[in-house]
Amino acid sequence: MRLFQTIGVLSLLSSLAFGVLFEDAFVKDWIKHTYGEIQQYEVLSDKQLIGLTNEAQILNIDISSGGKLNWKADLREYGNVDQYLLSKNRKSVYAFSTSDSRIYLFDTKTGILQETLTSETVPLKVVEFFGIGVLVVGTDGLLTFLGNDGVVKPISTDVKIKDIKTSQVDGTLYVITDELLLIRIAISLDVLSISKSLKKYISNIDQVETFKDNIVVTRDNVILSLDDNGVNEIENSLKLKLHLQVLNLELAYSINSKVINFYSIVDGKFSSLVDYSFEEPIEEVDFTNYASAECVLLATESDVILLDVSGLSLGSDINAIQKYQLKSNSLIKNGKNYINYDNESNLQLISSHLFDFKVDVLISVTSTKSVTHSSFELNRFHPTSSKYLMIDRPQSEGEINKVHHLLHDSDDYHFFISRWLAILRRHLSQLGRFIISKVITSSGSQDEYAPEDTFGFGKLIIFMDELQGYVIAIDSENGSVAWKSQIDANGQSIIDFVDKPATNEVVLVLKHSLLSFDIRNGKITSTRTFEDEILNSFLLRLENEEEVIALKLSKNSKLQLFKDNDINIKADQYLIDETTDCVQGYKINDRDLTPTWKFEKPNEKVLLIKTKPMHTKTSSIGITLSDKSVLYKYLNPNLISIITEEEDTKVLRYYLIDSVSGNILYTHEHSKDEVVDSDSIQLCMDDNWIVYTFFVKAPKLQQRIIVFDLFDTKEKSVKTANLVSAFESNTTINFISKKSFIFPERIVSLASTQTKFGITLKSMLFLTESGSLIEVPKFVLNSRRIANRELTSKDYQDDFRMMPYEPVIPKNNFQVLNHKHQLILDPDTNQILMKPTELESTSVVCFANKFNIFCNVVQPSLSYDLLSQNFDRIKLVLTILALLAAYLITKPFVFSRRLNAYWIDR
Repeated sequence: MRLFQTIGVLSLLSSLAFGVLFEDAFVKDWIKHTYGEIQQYEVLSDKQLIGLTNEAQILNIDISSGGKLNWKADLREYGNVDQYLLSKNRKSVYAFSTSDSRIYLFDTKTGILQETLTSETVPLKVVEFFGIGVLVVGTDGLLTFLGNDGVVKPISTDVKIKDIKTSQVDGTLYVITDELLLIRIAISLDVLSISKSLKKYISNIDQVETFKDNIVVTRDNVILSLDDNGVNEIENSLKLKLHLQVLNLELAYSINSKVINFYSIVDGKFSSLVDYSFEEPIEEVDFTNYASAECVLLATESDVILLDVSGLSLGSDINAIQKYQLKSNSLIKNGKNYINYDNESNLQLISSHLFDFKVDVLISVTSTKSVTHSSFELNRFHPTSSKYLMIDRPQSEGEINKVHHLLHDSDDYHFFISRWLAILRRHLSQLGRFIISKVITSSGSQDEYAPEDTFGFGKLIIFMDELQGYVIAIDSENGSVAWKSQIDANGQSIIDFVDKPATNEVVLVLKHSLLSFDIRNGKITSTRTFEDEILNSFLLRLENEEEVIALKLSKNSKLQLFKDNDINIKADQYLIDETTDCVQGYKINDRDLTPTWKFEKPNEKVLLIKTKPMHTKTSSIGITLSDKSVLYKYLNPNLISIITEEEDTKVLRYYLIDSVSGNILYTHEHSKDEVVDSDSIQLCMDDNWIVYTFFVKAPKLQQRIIVFDLFDTKEKSVKTANLVSAFESNTTINFISKKSFIFPERIVSLASTQTKFGITLKSMLFLTESGSLIEVPKFVLNSRRIANRELTSKDYQDDFRMMPYEPVIPKNNFQVLNHKHQLILDPDTNQILMKPTELESTSVVCFANKFNIFCNVVQPSLSYDLLSQNFDRIKLVLTILALLAAYLITKPFVFSRRLNAYWIDR
């Protein structure tokens, strides 16, 4: 019996030790890049694709890993880039615009900008020049060389050029202009000759059908040979309906129904080599040749044929043609095709097709006849507004079933044997389903046996893609799409997203309708439409403390509630409504809106309105000072901040207002000498402080941060424990502490951290213009920092981590959350999202906009409720085992002593 008891205790202790081995509850950070529609693209190899999007981004996509983004270069700051040129060696890509004189050279492997090539004019056409640069035809009609090393050299032609066609042969570039001039340019950039001899054979540059090596073929099958002596016509007997294609200096072909005819072009003579026949009519398939072999790609009704005709250059033996018959596929006939060598020097055909954000790739290896077909969707979903919602991820089906069965077992089986048998039967059935799920996987079903998110790190980021008509939920742990739901918005713009955790739903508020979604699968559970336009949405509390969605409509003074009619709204609830000129306060009586106050200043435009976060928590009502007294915080939950700009003088004013009474509690006016960029103003309120930032353009450029800390009178006493503000409803502020700081980077957005109970320290999150998300502890932005004197021991005891006042806050690279990733900003859709976890030390923070979604965790007070990586777990287990051994060894002695004592007492 003791053996079984010992085994049971050891099993229990080992399970407890395993529970303490908490390695890392969250993948620290990830970034999901999104991009617009790919307008132009090229396949670099069987592993990579490069393209240019309508959002002015060049991107490199990994074909072999299902569309993973290797890199992305944002070109918006360079202007409206809408064209690109891929170098022949596929190592460089030139991006340019037909409205800008600059050309940007990127490395196709890394996406790094190698050089900015600046021309004296805007390019009309760009062609590669021997791999050392490009030749640009400008809007001024001039020809200019731009070297990859930044060298700019005009090419003197004494003519105005609008269009060119080029071919490179043995260090000489042959150029045909729109005026049918033939220009020969050496690799040294010397103009060798300029001739008008082409006008004798061609009347228009559009007649040039093929220009390869030094052979020109027109639409009328006129064949011209170009050399140092000028232009020579090569006589031929080709019919006009036959289209001649040049493979190299000595080889050409044409297609006539079921026959492909090969010709030799040697020493200015045109002669027939061989005729290769097929059983079915053939047609030519266009392709890009990355291989050194001379190839022809053909298609019949049932087959695709790749001919390697490199051997024909040595003679007219038909056996020199290598034929590779591939399985017929519409992708080859309708897509973009590339001939390439694989790693083992085998010819391969890569066919690709891009349609509606879906990429199909077919890779055929000629020697092994292996065919690989892959298909994947690009990151098509991206936000189109700044309306986002971050919610807790719902429980898995397995956890819900577990709770359900536990309740069921406890209610229905009172006798322990029947309850044990029921539990055993349930566990055996779950084991069977688990084994089957491992053998037969279902790609679309949710894993019932997935590990449960005990610590609440899993969140869902929900947003709407109005262009594609989808509502999407992204998992915050790995960036995967949790679900997507297609909706018919009928052109309605989004008003807001509202969370309804009691029913596991989120509600999408559109201009004329409401849609409820099940957060488990994204299914639409209910829909409601309104004739009047929805102006705003609110969350109101009912008498039973439940929250209900209230809507303010354009032609109705009553609130519309998104719930049944038999409900009672809790009394003493208020809301505000804003316009560009004023702010109006209302009291809610049942469903009526009663105006209570109005904030309106003559000649002042309202720039910004902010309130405290609805679910923010404050654990401490005051700051304990060294003399045992308490500096009480002013924690009025109804505060709103308003920033205005005077229309005449452009002076900024800050107003702190009680939204219930409309009383102005505090006013701060900027200096008249300051010229502030009104678009740069950002503000955040939490606890008993306000932080707002702005960019000063004059008298000198500065990113300014102003911090207000609000304090109450010491005589206030706690009324009830459940009040958000721990004091009686007196709006008087005892005093306000204020400090101004300077930050070295321009701040475009800010937020504060949130935790479950509000116990930990707060941190500010600054999103800077360079794309950095920086965490700055709130104690650094302390308005009570001491200036103009040395700190005393009392100062250090009065505040947590008190430090002398320094106006400049240095940027600490260790506080940059996205140090491994570059965030691309978009002013219209930037948003910082914050959600607490079950661990008080940790919060999930995400940044989202139309270009990227990034998630990480922040721990303002460090990970005091997590085991660190250097925690000595082995020592913990050994200590437990030592204690267990001591218990087992001493237990008989204790038992014997107690027995002896019992007999002695008797």
